[in-house]
Amino acid sequence: MPTIHTYLDPGTAVDPDVRKICAEVVHHFPAIPNVWGYSSASSSDHRNRRCIDYMVIGQKTDAARLKLGNDIAAYHKADATRLGVNGQIWNHQVMGFPHVTNPAYRGPYGTWRKYFGGNQHTDHVHVEYDGSTYQPDTPPKPYVWDGHSFPGTGRFKIGSKGPWVTRLGEMLVEVGYRGYKEGPGPLFTEADRRAVQWYQKRTPALSGDADGFPGPVTWSLLVAATADHTYTVKSGDSLSQIGLRVGVAWREIAAANKLKAPYVVKPGQVLRLPR
Repeated sequence: MPTIHTYLDPGTAVDPDVRKICAEVVHHFPAIPNVWGYSSASSSDHRNRRCIDYMVIGQKTDAARLKLGNDIAAYHKADATRLGVNGQIWNHQVMGFPHVTNPAYRGPYGTWRKYFGGNQHTDHVHVEYDGSTYQPDTPPKPYVWDGHSFPGTGRFKIGSKGPWVTRLGEMLVEVGYRGYKEGPGPLFTEADRRAVQWYQKRTPALSGDADGFPGPVTWSLLVAATADHTYTVKSGDSLSQIGLRVGVAWREIAAANKLKAPYVVKPGQVLRLPR
């Protein structure tokens, strides 16, 4: 939790949920030098224990001060419902406060209006929360690939990394691509894009959109093209026996599946067979 300073009454806590919101905001914007909360002054809306002033002074440049304030204000505008924002004031502008009687403040949330109050709020972003509807910002769960399904187009951008990229390259090699100088590996690079484009251009169903980035159709066709080139290990099998059975040198099978000495295989294990 950040240290929330108080106006006039040191040590008086703000609303517990507001403290949690404040901690989230400060986490997102570590450049905030300090925050201010409760005040018992009769003229202050900080008396409700649900208002926070996020200070933006002390930045290296005035442009940095403006950017920090703008970013804090935009963060609250974009996620107002989850944060439970009633209104905010920043840099001569006000937004929200639908419940107050003073027309200088009152208005719908989502649109900035000119602020006519005495303090123009150029050194801090003033935010009032309702203190009851806050929902913590939970990070998305890490993606877990099942090892065979198409993982989505967004996971095949230049610089993307994951085991699905390795599998894509392996399938391309299995269908005859010989352009890799190294790999394929888990990082999607221009070499992978060229490999995919090679496959798309030579495949009639894909040739009209051969941009080198795999979509679900490219992936499914590659899976189908390589599906027959696998062997499921049975009880009692050894790598040499499998090689004799399928007509492929056992060392090639070991290399295709990245097996190392003593080259043990287990029943139910699916081995890829090189062409």
